[in-house]
Amino acid sequence: MGTKDNGANVGYEAQLWQMADALRGSMDAAEYKHVVLGLTFLKDISDAFEEQHSMLEAERSQGADPEDLDEYRAVNIFWVPPEARWPYLKAQAKQSTIGQLVDDAMAGIERDNPSLKGVLPKDYARPTLDKQRLGQIIDLITNIRVGDREARSKDVLGRIYEYFLSQFASAEGKKGGEFYTPRCVVRLLVEMLEPYKGRVYDPCCGSSGMFVQSEEFIAAHGGRIGDISIYGQESNYTTWRLAKMNLAIRGIDGQIAGEIRTRRRKNIVQSRSFAEMLEEAIRRYQNRSIEAAQVIEELIALAKKMKEADARGESLSLSEDEIAFYDALETNGSAVKVLGDETLCTIARELVTSVRKNVMIDWTVRENVRAQLRVIVKRILRKYGYPPDKQEKATQTVLEQAEVLSQEWATA
Repeated sequence: MGTKDNGANVGYEAQLWQMADALRGSMDAAEYKHVVLGLTFLKDISDAFEEQHSMLEAERSQGADPEDLDEYRAVNIFWVPPEARWPYLKAQAKQSTIGQLVDDAMAGIERDNPSLKGVLPKDYARPTLDKQRLGQIIDLITNIRVGDREARSKDVLGRIYEYFLSQFASAEGKKGGEFYTPRCVVRLLVEMLEPYKGRVYDPCCGSSGMFVQSEEFIAAHGGRIGDISIYGQESNYTTWRLAKMNLAIRGIDGQIAGEIRTRRRKNIVQSRSFAEMLEEAIRRYQNRSIEAAQVIEELIALAKKMKEADARGESLSLSEDEIAFYDALETNGSAVKVLGDETLCTIARELVTSVRKNVMIDWTVRENVRAQLRVIVKRILRKYGYPPDKQEKATQTVLEQAEVLSQEWATA
């Protein structure tokens, strides 16, 4: 079969279609595309995981932790449990139980990576899938480099994925149009929309071609990927899975709803000025059901708290943002005793600088950005010897403060 101009052209075309051909006799295109794409995805994330794991081992002295899932999520790499790593599956490829082993691998990955829940195919053990052919496919995929940094820089897996989508769409005929729109058409639409910043929304996103092209558009024009947020809907469950996988293999964090529904925005608790809190207290006083004495006590306590915060800020020479992070760290009592004010102030200053630099549009719903910020906070805490048993709580509290502060930064 001749190669089409679909953006793939990765040099593996013959091998790729050979994988699909190995299953042609036992199932139709609508089924075997998930078998092949699922295994290729598994090979990719396993390669990427192993490479990142080795790198983190070498960075332990800098606060890195190879067993911390956030270290992988922060760089758009999935955590791969031992039972899902490619060398293990490759060694078992000739066994009659290989189908169940692949299903277990997929289940393990979904378990440890919530963003993939319900996305990966888990029916490799079914009797209608020839296990000998399945083993052959695993052997073929083993010879294709898809997950290391060099392959990712060339978007090898993304191009392989797109190659498959176009070929399977052609094989399925008219029905293939439900999940695949030709690349040239999508590219034209994106060029017309010019999605430099903001939110990109596609109510019938198919396999996410519009989102992939939007990210490529930004990269081609020197923009920052984090300047857009991706939202989509896809009512067809099978196509929704393709969409989620297409984004995952390219490290794109997007919110894809599986059905048409209204979106509820998360309520963000904003920090309030003393005047605003005073107004609220006065309104409460006007409610006759509340005793005046109680309101007065609350006002006195509030004024005392604000005065103490101001005094603390002056004595520590910290900005308001730095005080917020200092307070978040101070909530763990032993940290003050172990580190002292000077070190906590240093940590707070570094946190404000690092966190503010990495906050971007809609970061609270972008899992990779949240993970990146968690890694930043954890590494800073480790560097200055923050008590290990308090780090998890401190990290969570710092990010809660960052969520409030980022609203102020965005409007500053």
